[in-house]
Amino acid sequence: MSNQFYKYVSELLIGFFKEEGINPGDRYFIQLEQKEELKALIDSLQTVNGVKKFTYQHEFGAVYETFAVTVNNVDLVVASTAENVTPDFLVTLRNEVGDQKGDWEGTALISLVSEQLDSIQGGSSDLQKEGMPLHPQSLFNNLRSDIENSELKKVDQTILFENLERLMEEQVINQVALLDFEEIFSVLSKGSIKDNDYQKFGLFKDYDLHTYTGKKLKNRLKENHELFEYVQRVHDFGTAEQDLEKKFSQNGVSELKKDNWVETPFTKVYNYAEEKEDENKNAKVKLEDLKIPNMQYWDRPLRENSTGYRKRQIIIFNNEKKDEFTLSAKFEISGKTIKNLDNEFISIPNYSKSNVAASAGRKNLTITIRPDHKKPTFSRVSYKHEKKSSLGCEFHIVVVPFGPEYLGDIKTKYVVNVKDARLELNSEVEELKLGFGKEDRTHEITTNNSTLTLDENEAVTIQPQADAFNEKDQLIINLIITQVILPILLKNELPETTPIRAVRIWRMKRELQDNFQLIQSNRLVIGNREFYTHAEYTAFFAWEKEWVNKDLMAARVDADELSEVELTINEDLKEAFSRFRNYFTSKGLIPSLCYVSDDMKTIAVEYIQTFINEIRRLKNEPHSWKARTDLMLLGTQKTADGIYFTPFHPLVIAYQLKVNDMLGKEEVDQSILNRLNPDALVPYIYDNNGDLFKPDSDQPIKEWVKFKTVNEVTVADASTYLARVTEDKLKQFEEHFSYLFAEKSKASFKVNVVNISNDREVLRGILLWIVNRIERKGAESLKPIEVSLYLKNSESSFDIFSRLKDPEKVSEYFNVRLSSKKYDEHDLLRFIRESLFYYKHSLDEPYRYAHVSFYKMQSQEDDALQHMDEMATGISLNGLVASVPSMKVDDHYRNGFGTKAYDFEHGDILLDTTYYTNELAANVRNKGNDTYRPEESISSRTTTDDEETLNKIFASSYWVTFVDPSVDLAFFQEYNRNLVVIHYSDQYSSSSRYDAITVTDKSRQYNTAIKEYLMNADFDLVVTEEDVVSTIKAFNAFNGEWLLRIIGSKGHFSREKLSIISAIKNTLAYFDHKDILWVPISLEEILRVAGAVGLDRKNGIFTAKNLGISGAHSDDLLLIGLETASDGIKVHFYPIEVKIGINNSQVIEKAKKQVDQTKKLFDEELRKYNDDGKVIFTNQFYRNFFVQLTIANASKIYQSGLWPEKEYNIADSVKAKLLKDDYEITDDLAEFIGRGAIVSFEKDRYVKKSEVEDDVTILYLAEEDGYRGIIDSVQLLTERMIEGKTDFRQEILIGNVYKVEDTANKNANRGVGTGKEEYPAGATSLNNDSTRFVPPGHTGEQEPPTALVEPTNKKVALEDVRILIGEVENSNKEVYWEFGHPQLANRHLLISGKSGQGKTYFMQCLLLEQAKQGISNIIVDYTEGFLPNQLEPEFVDYLGDKLIQKIVYNEQLPINPFRKNTRNIGGLEIAENDTDIAERIKSVFGAVYSTLGIQQLNAIYEATQNGIRKYEDEMSLKLLASELEELGSTYATSALSQIRPLIDRNPFNAQDFATIDWEQIINSEGQVYVIQLTGYPRDVQLIITEFILWDLWNHSVRHGSKNKPLPVILDEAQNLDHREFSPSARILTEGRKFGWSAWYATQFLRSQLESAELARLQNSSQKVYFAPPEQEVSTIAHSIAQDKTERGYWEKKLSSLRKGQCIVHGPLEHNGELTKPNVNVVNISPLGKRINRS
Repeated sequence: MSNQFYKYVSELLIGFFKEEGINPGDRYFIQLEQKEELKALIDSLQTVNGVKKFTYQHEFGAVYETFAVTVNNVDLVVASTAENVTPDFLVTLRNEVGDQKGDWEGTALISLVSEQLDSIQGGSSDLQKEGMPLHPQSLFNNLRSDIENSELKKVDQTILFENLERLMEEQVINQVALLDFEEIFSVLSKGSIKDNDYQKFGLFKDYDLHTYTGKKLKNRLKENHELFEYVQRVHDFGTAEQDLEKKFSQNGVSELKKDNWVETPFTKVYNYAEEKEDENKNAKVKLEDLKIPNMQYWDRPLRENSTGYRKRQIIIFNNEKKDEFTLSAKFEISGKTIKNLDNEFISIPNYSKSNVAASAGRKNLTITIRPDHKKPTFSRVSYKHEKKSSLGCEFHIVVVPFGPEYLGDIKTKYVVNVKDARLELNSEVEELKLGFGKEDRTHEITTNNSTLTLDENEAVTIQPQADAFNEKDQLIINLIITQVILPILLKNELPETTPIRAVRIWRMKRELQDNFQLIQSNRLVIGNREFYTHAEYTAFFAWEKEWVNKDLMAARVDADELSEVELTINEDLKEAFSRFRNYFTSKGLIPSLCYVSDDMKTIAVEYIQTFINEIRRLKNEPHSWKARTDLMLLGTQKTADGIYFTPFHPLVIAYQLKVNDMLGKEEVDQSILNRLNPDALVPYIYDNNGDLFKPDSDQPIKEWVKFKTVNEVTVADASTYLARVTEDKLKQFEEHFSYLFAEKSKASFKVNVVNISNDREVLRGILLWIVNRIERKGAESLKPIEVSLYLKNSESSFDIFSRLKDPEKVSEYFNVRLSSKKYDEHDLLRFIRESLFYYKHSLDEPYRYAHVSFYKMQSQEDDALQHMDEMATGISLNGLVASVPSMKVDDHYRNGFGTKAYDFEHGDILLDTTYYTNELAANVRNKGNDTYRPEESISSRTTTDDEETLNKIFASSYWVTFVDPSVDLAFFQEYNRNLVVIHYSDQYSSSSRYDAITVTDKSRQYNTAIKEYLMNADFDLVVTEEDVVSTIKAFNAFNGEWLLRIIGSKGHFSREKLSIISAIKNTLAYFDHKDILWVPISLEEILRVAGAVGLDRKNGIFTAKNLGISGAHSDDLLLIGLETASDGIKVHFYPIEVKIGINNSQVIEKAKKQVDQTKKLFDEELRKYNDDGKVIFTNQFYRNFFVQLTIANASKIYQSGLWPEKEYNIADSVKAKLLKDDYEITDDLAEFIGRGAIVSFEKDRYVKKSEVEDDVTILYLAEEDGYRGIIDSVQLLTERMIEGKTDFRQEILIGNVYKVEDTANKNANRGVGTGKEEYPAGATSLNNDSTRFVPPGHTGEQEPPTALVEPTNKKVALEDVRILIGEVENSNKEVYWEFGHPQLANRHLLISGKSGQGKTYFMQCLLLEQAKQGISNIIVDYTEGFLPNQLEPEFVDYLGDKLIQKIVYNEQLPINPFRKNTRNIGGLEIAENDTDIAERIKSVFGAVYSTLGIQQLNAIYEATQNGIRKYEDEMSLKLLASELEELGSTYATSALSQIRPLIDRNPFNAQDFATIDWEQIINSEGQVYVIQLTGYPRDVQLIITEFILWDLWNHSVRHGSKNKPLPVILDEAQNLDHREFSPSARILTEGRKFGWSAWYATQFLRSQLESAELARLQNSSQKVYFAPPEQEVSTIAHSIAQDKTERGYWEKKLSSLRKGQCIVHGPLEHNGELTKPNVNVVNISPLGKRINRS
């Protein structure tokens, strides 16, 4: 404990007695834990006011001496058990005080003890009890008040408050001791929390705390404390690694298991915990399969949700009376930290342990069961990995000694209640059928807990009576089966009645590999699970039943009756079809309820192959029209509204087989399953009348494919997203043109809907927008919405809406929830009707003006046949994912089935079926009468509107949204009207189709916004119209929404998005490689597209959180690199974070973390195989998503002309491999450019560089680059980088270091291009065995000598003098000391760093640079670092006779320390007097000789004055000695003895008043003048140096000028005098005006200099820091950066500096001006390079 704390406690006690009062005879005690505490408190009490000695003589003992404190006229005697005082004696003292006699009269007593003494406590008051000053609550109140009134920072106050609160919470459980409050008081005393204090408060040091306030700050501290306590607890218990793994990632475990774990910054600890949490999120321990060999059993989930699925209800039928058997549960395991199951997490309750045991293997849990044959055996076993319910399963088991036939009717209803040892039925049971015998009987249950015996010969129908249920609506029936009692509890509760949808049936039958049974026409049963049917598929199921029962091969529906269509087909095919259909007949099933079993697959493949063979055979029969048309009808069903491919059609069957093959039992997210449909595999078919049909995707059941006439399907697949497009466009228009819809405005929102016949989804989108607006802004905010419909037919969904009166029917028909927090559904519908108006027009009427027009292009669709290999493919993943592509051919667009860019290889069942079905469909054209044309399919040739029609649409609308356009972006970009594509949406199911494109011909505002942004930049940009157009095209290429959002933004968004265009261009240029095509994709675009197609599920890859996107918009990119190599296609996924603004180290660190997280996400979600080597379909689907995205974006870049020199028109052969998932995702580039990148545009950056940190490339760019990159072409940027015309280093560009042919031997390239330079050990010096500096780029081996270059030493005009320092690390940028720049604050230079880091070498480099430019330098060498044999040979050889060594030891220095000089005060020159000289001499001696006391220095002062008066200008050191001797005092004698070494050596020669000619040296043009002080002791050297500085200073005052540089170099400057009146202080503060350029080189700063002295040194305009001593790191970092986070960054940089590397802190020249001080890590340029520079 600190003395201050006890002083605080003492004052608290005395204050208490003064305030509360104290009376004679009062007795108190305090019990402390340790004797040391006791002594400290006694010592502290002795220092308070009013203390006096107190003596007591006991009649039988020795004299007892202590002290008393007078309080309110009462002497408070302090007694203690210290110093051998016994407890009994303290009792005696207590009694004496009570008697108040003799010496004890008028006294009170306080006893201080360090042990439990009941005898003392009995008669004394405890000062630590409630209400007393040392009670925790009292201390809490006092300290809280002190904290509130302190000057502590808010963060520090909060830490103390939180600690106080925790102490008081602990008080409830454990007694809090006085000692526990010490740390809080200690901080109050110090005035701040220091780094080493955090652990005392149970906290890790948190450098980010200052960024939090209020509740967030408290939460941050709480998290910190909890993690600290956890780690501390782990270390205390000695189980560090094992327990740390539960809470932290592996990186965290490695760091936190160390003994110095408390020193880990909280940011790291928090990140480790987050990493672990992320790992846990992806963790999965899920029951995959359950088996009980050779046993019959039932297994069902508790409920139909994820929680219920984990609680298995199992009945095992042990009718063979086995004594023991095993249940094997196989788990699916995933996640980075979960490698296998663990016995630790198995739990068996005590009541089950006698019957079961369990053990865990890698993925299997084995449960051994030993049943009782005389009664049901109930058991429960649970496995919860890491004790988390979500990671595991519970098994509720009952074993019964009879067969399942007894319990047949409860198979889908039961629950196993292990605890109460019974079965439960949660349903409203009217009757229950049990048993299997031939004798039927009915048994009424009239009483609760009744018994019923089941005989094997009978089947009993149980009818529970209402009166039998108890008050909880429960009824227990005790069944006796084979003499075993089985209790069953009936619960009179309605079961869940939510019907099962078709998509779930399709999913479950595959995952469970089981069939559904249709029971009583409205229930479906699979295994032990039961569901109600849904109306969406009842008609389809009914049709399938008729197909099976009536042996149909083709059918039609007339008047709701299904009738047979007779076909004449090949007998082999007929038999194959019959075998397939009979499979369902024999099982009493229908195809939509059947899973693909091995038997079914065999029969189905035979049927499909026979169908394909029949089509092939028809090629050779020219007159086969009947065979063709009948074959096309096989498996089809004609209805009044279309044609169906039924589940009996070969294409549908082949698709289901492919789904089963590729997905297997894998649990695939529903959002992905929704994307799997066969409807796009056959884009067009003909009916018997020759009419053209196309698929209608709006089908509830995946085993049926519906086709409608092309006229009825005007927006094709767009119907699935059109509502969203409509809603978004209305919302976006309102946001961007809000002034049109001001609150008081009566203007209506005008919408046109043109040529969209099935406009239900358009109206749905409008309704969604209205409901959303009412919810956000209230009903009163609604404006009239006028919708003009231009239709071919008369009926519209708007008409249907107008007729629907009931809100429920409106909601059901339009799939819109009419719900609000403010209004009921009837009010909502009324508001909609009051605001929504529609008008119907024919298509040929003039268009009314609209804000937004939704338009389906009036195209002329002509069907034709074309070769499949000439049409772009819409196929991927072997046909499982497909779309109908669009392709421009001459002046029209084509749609249809194609194989171009897929390389169809026959042999795949689905692809073959698709290929030949399309071929067959084409050859029934003209009813099959045309000559058979193999390898052709039906295509639709679309001719777009004529120009006049389009111009009318543009003229009448502000925005035009083209719905499901057959055209692409290029159509609008090439259109001869001044159009701007402001928004588009695409689902990327195909790389050639768009769902909607929004266009405007009101383009001026977009052009103006971009042009103004660029013109307003302070970089003299020349912006042309072509630049604006190319920028707009770039927006269109990268993101479908950016351009739309630019208008109406407040500027920041514009800046961000325009800079992203620049970031894309710069990264494409920087990462360019001849064998890699980089395709940039906006992560925001990924989210947008994923959301449009329903892939943005909570835990999927496509979420803002997982992709690291915060807020509404993102600046993040993904570069996808396509590498073509001899061994196939490799794909690189390279995430990029773009940061714009003041990007401090905290921003960069956060960005690095996000890059790493995003990369890990892609690594995990896009790997093709799981740990068992099995293909993961979910990942295949995601891979395909990104492939489509890549192909589509490459196409957009190609069309936009962003980089015409690069081949963005991806070859068909490459596309084919991508679409087939035949490629490898690789990390080959990671060793060169890391796993991702950060592009940082910074406002005050003047040095561009790239570096790899923590496996992330960071491109540091200036704000100007953000602007220029918008205008400059990618090709120009690339050429400049390749040619070395930028700051980026050419040698590390991947185009130079990554060789595709080398990838097989990666180790050959290890370490290349990492951005880190390794320098070899120093070379041996030429003249001694010590090592000397080896500059960057040189090896340590002996190198050929540098050819001698004659020194130019040409005098350069001062304003042009620039001194090269070196190159910025990871950059080509050279950094200069702008020595002659008129804006430079001063020419002083501070150089610091520990010994051996290259300071002296660096000074030689600078001296050489100055000599070359005709500037002379003076070196005062008192360190012997500039002796000839210590200098670099190159330096000595180059300077030749310009290097002068003035050896003072031999020649003496011609200066007189006692000379009278003139001083400059305010421009006036004033001569020194005797006092000034005496003070100067005294000051110099006092600075060097610290042993000289004040009296001794005064003696020197007096002797100096006496000597000057006597000898005037002839005064010298020897005369000073005489004067001291003459004084004769002790002080004068001792002073003389200490300075005698200097006087005896007499280094100054002032005879004949000779002085050194400083002016000649200064004007010598490039001379390096070394005043060499070798030979003298260090103290003499320092004295000489100080006198030289004084002489130089005085010379400069008389003759100096700011335009005449006076460089003076001083090594080991920490040893000089830096006090306020020293020469150094004057030089640093006033020297600029006299031309001074003082170079101070030092090893130490803070440790040897006072704050004011250090501040003067830090005022040097140029500072160069080499690797410092450890104790100096913090000081230097603090001078570089004020922000705590930034300081931490620079501390790390300082600590990692290599020899020859430094941090330069000073201004840079930029466009003729000096910047504010910049900080850069710089590699010193070697002497050889400098010598050879022109």
